[in-house]
Amino acid sequence: MRALPRLFFAPDRLQEGPLRLDEAERHRLLRVLRLTDGAPLQLFDGAGRVAAARLTAGGHAVEAAAPVAAAEELAPLTVAVGMPSPERSDWLVEKLVELGATRILPLVCARSQGGGPQQALVRRAGRWERLTQAAGRQAQRLVLPRLLPQQRLDALPELPDGTRGFVADATRGNPSPLPPPPGVSLQLVVGPPGGLTDTEMGNLRARGYTSLYLGPHVLRSETAAVCATCLLLHGRG
Repeated sequence: MRALPRLFFAPDRLQEGPLRLDEAERHRLLRVLRLTDGAPLQLFDGAGRVAAARLTAGGHAVEAAAPVAAAEELAPLTVAVGMPSPERSDWLVEKLVELGATRILPLVCARSQGGGPQQALVRRAGRWERLTQAAGRQAQRLVLPRLLPQQRLDALPELPDGTRGFVADATRGNPSPLPPPPGVSLQLVVGPPGGLTDTEMGNLRARGYTSLYLGPHVLRSETAAVCATCLLLHGRG
């Protein structure tokens, strides 16, 4: 059975009754999906509520049923990454949302480029929010991940109790860790373009992070983040 088209409505907008659509939503429904009045839809607020709806008013509105809570069975996964260029960061945010990250944390590391991550986060915060909504809609997610304020790697707090920490590692021959059991919270650290320094790697290992070997090839930071996320999620089943 084909999944219903989905629309994101912020928690303060999602309610029972008629809801107006903006121009971008109308274009997608009418021009891209070619829906007509009466077409069934699913609305979601990114915070765990969904509502059945139907297109009305010639595509200018939807008629929504009462929202209901819907559980998303995802154990917490924080991906902390030294962001690449803005365009590559856009791709990275989109893919982490699709894969199932629950929090995305931009990092400033020793080899981050000229303070760029902080500036990019400020400039692109709105764009990343929109990408998160679109990727969550595409991936049928019920709860959207949190985009956290950027932070310095050396200021990361200690791993909370019940959380396993991993750091992407390019060291050849490093053994793969045992997969974490289901339900355990995960925190993944991935360095920026240029990688983490030996000091940064040593500090993370000393604080309980396990090296996660990603293979013999040198990966871009965004590729490494996606690859490591897939390995951790696959390992937990």
